[in-house]
Amino acid sequence: MFLMKLMLLKYILVLLLSFSVCHYIMKKILYVVNKFSIFEEVNSLKNHNPRISNLGGIAIITSFYITTNFFIPYFLHLQNQYGNDYLAILTVIFFMGVYDDFLNISYIKKIIIQFCISGLFVYKTNLLLPMEQFDPGYFYSFSFIITILYIMLVMNSFNLIDGADGLLAIISIIGFLFFSIILFIYGNVYFAIFSLSLMAIVSAFLFFNSSPAKIFMGDSGSLFLGMVMASLSIVIIRDQNIFNQDQNILYKVLFSFSAISLPIFEVLRLIITRLKNRSNPFKGDNNHLHHILKRNHFSNAKKLLYITICQMILLLNTIITIDYSLIVCIVINLFIYSSFIVLIPAVSRYMGIGKLV
Repeated sequence: MFLMKLMLLKYILVLLLSFSVCHYIMKKILYVVNKFSIFEEVNSLKNHNPRISNLGGIAIITSFYITTNFFIPYFLHLQNQYGNDYLAILTVIFFMGVYDDFLNISYIKKIIIQFCISGLFVYKTNLLLPMEQFDPGYFYSFSFIITILYIMLVMNSFNLIDGADGLLAIISIIGFLFFSIILFIYGNVYFAIFSLSLMAIVSAFLFFNSSPAKIFMGDSGSLFLGMVMASLSIVIIRDQNIFNQDQNILYKVLFSFSAISLPIFEVLRLIITRLKNRSNPFKGDNNHLHHILKRNHFSNAKKLLYITICQMILLLNTIITIDYSLIVCIVINLFIYSSFIVLIPAVSRYMGIGKLV
């Protein structure tokens, strides 16, 4: 009993240290960006206070590295089973995001770079989606490509939904909390603490990103968190303590990203809408969920509440219905997401949600 209490105190200590380090680094970054006027450029898609920086991702990844390289190994004596390659490639995607934040890379270059980095990640860590049941003869090559596309989908879904103060931070907190609970229950202690630490780090960032935001995450933060989320979902999918090897891959994927399903639905909706309108699916527009809510006069707080409720209902539906039927689970989730989109004007008009600005 004493040892269990001691271990619990160590877990709490790691979380508090993760939060405190990110909070401290955020203050220092804010000091630097304000002193040297390092602010994000405002345009038609980024209509915000011109004196806000998009370098918040630096605090997130710096805190992440301190936690994973010092706090977790020192206090808990746990090591990442995928080694330094896992952390190194997360750093590469972070620097790609920093580069994009400053120089605005074209969408074609972004796709190529993301594909290469994701491929390197899969190759070095061997974190592959288990696709044997679809193509046992060419399992590795097929799984390799599908895993790369999956990682890119999650990364870009996180990048695209990062358009309102605190939104991506809250979605990330929900995701990390869900992953940590599942991983703890099934005995994957390292990645459970890893997820909780990132939840603490993003929570500290949220203090500075809540409306009115003092700083943004930027592409560096959103792409980094997206790749972490994708990798954690694959860790869960591959964990044989959580899933039987014979279980349907679709079941595993649906369950693993149920806590981040709203960003996935959002990026798919945007791509389909743009293709339907014969516009470039990779070019930004004002048709994101947070843009629709803003046009219907939702305050930022109400936008976050509306989107968070939608994500939580999607998560609960998946947990409840996935064992009954995969098709039923998918259909109901699509109905829930579509209903939240369609009902926005009615909710704003009749419930008075948009009155507080």
